[in-house]
Amino acid sequence: MNINKKNRKLLQTDNLRKGVTALAFICVSILLIWGWSRQIIFAALEEARTQPRFGLTGADTATLRVKIKELKETVNAVAALYPKDGDKQLIETSFHPIDFLESLPNLEETRRAFIKNLALKNFLTYRRALNRTAALYQKDLLQYQNALENLPRVTKNEFYHYGTSVITREMLLSNISALIANAKTPTQRAAPSLPVTIAAPVIAPNPILAPDELRNLAFTKKIIERMKWLPVMPLAEIPTGCGGDPAKGERDLFYLARVNPVRTGASQPADEGITPPSTISAVTADPLRHSFSEASRSQRSSNGVNKFLTPLSIRQTFFHFTLSYGEETRFFKPLRQAGLEYYWQPNFNYYSCPDVSYHAQIFTLYRVRKLLLEWRASHWNIELPELVSAIDSFLKADPIWRETQDRVLYAIRLALEKYPDGKLRELAGNDTPDLLREIIEVNREKSGYFEALIRRGVAENRNLMKLTALLPQPLELKELFITRSFPSLYFLPFSGSVWHGDMPPSFVRYYGQTKYYVDYQTLLKTYPEKTILDLISVSFGISKN
Repeated sequence: MNINKKNRKLLQTDNLRKGVTALAFICVSILLIWGWSRQIIFAALEEARTQPRFGLTGADTATLRVKIKELKETVNAVAALYPKDGDKQLIETSFHPIDFLESLPNLEETRRAFIKNLALKNFLTYRRALNRTAALYQKDLLQYQNALENLPRVTKNEFYHYGTSVITREMLLSNISALIANAKTPTQRAAPSLPVTIAAPVIAPNPILAPDELRNLAFTKKIIERMKWLPVMPLAEIPTGCGGDPAKGERDLFYLARVNPVRTGASQPADEGITPPSTISAVTADPLRHSFSEASRSQRSSNGVNKFLTPLSIRQTFFHFTLSYGEETRFFKPLRQAGLEYYWQPNFNYYSCPDVSYHAQIFTLYRVRKLLLEWRASHWNIELPELVSAIDSFLKADPIWRETQDRVLYAIRLALEKYPDGKLRELAGNDTPDLLREIIEVNREKSGYFEALIRRGVAENRNLMKLTALLPQPLELKELFITRSFPSLYFLPFSGSVWHGDMPPSFVRYYGQTKYYVDYQTLLKTYPEKTILDLISVSFGISKN
């Protein structure tokens, strides 16, 4: 009996020991998992704050969601212009990466929620959204690549030219292949925004406008005055890759201007205004060569407001309709019959370059400048003289040269590297560290006012449909996809949160030959300045021809 009691006691003791051991193991495991999870979550937080994938720090996600929905509607409307089911389906599924774009506002919102509240639920929601966006990005890239490879009636090295730049299907395919490879290597990402060892930018000695640039600038100002447009930012140097001859070191200089509704006459309705121009491609006498042509019609907006921001290059390109080029095609004939005998082809409309990614750089510079203007207005007593000097020089600059842009970003990064957040708050205000990080990230992503870029695509598709109404038949599929699908915009190759290499792919190349008047001075040999300005007004529906 005593033996049984002793055995039971030993058994109970052994069970207790095992229970304690198991409990200890569970507790240790929980602690390890918790510590591991915290490590993963904090690493994800650092990534989400300083180098998010598919980041859109500078976007208004609510507006972006609306504009992407409108873009999808225009894609379906364009597809409806094509009677063949195969063509219609190809446009609906592959013309623009709609599925990928639709995922972006949700991804950005979950990223911001995760940064604001470091909860496990927010972390998991953000990771699911990120994985979904990455998968849709690759899926849409592959669909677009397949569409390009199977376009009917495409000849190898067939090219489309605008002024002195060209684009081909082979160039698009090469760039899409590079983006696909880039998307499959997410671990090979660019260095994080912070902290970094940064080198001071090379400062050129006082850049100045060349004589040709001064002449072009003077004429651009006359156009702006005549059109009653409002520049919202000083002249800025924004490289495009298709503005001039690289061998001559020609620079791309732009205003960003707000184009306001303009009545075309006293008898016109109050909401009658100009719309963004639309562009088509036209087959020339040479089957391998195509040119861009543009039509602009006065259009009543649905809500009475028709404002939009657009880059205005000071290097204009002009086009003259004439039969001497042998281009009496199915495109030009109906336009000429509509009264567009002399036709102005501006280099600062919504299709001033086949690679439209430079719009992202312009809007981002505008966003950075607005953020700094607002910050500087309420932060006067700051004990950071180097940072303040660089910011003030940037805000006063006109033109805003690339060197000036690089200097202010360098000063911001240096301040973030040099001072802990607590010290920055003490020296420059509680909101300063977060603002400086936002500026660095917006610039890396080129995401300032990204919703405006989607709005641009919506306007282009709507105008394409208006223009198609003047043509005997829609554009061929190859022309539609090669000239109007805008992969350099919708696949975000300009963004440091998408493209991992040093230099993003270029979607255009320089092409010296042109049938355009390549500058204002050349055009003056044919027309006096007053006539040119009158033709511009006719083109934008501001006066009657």
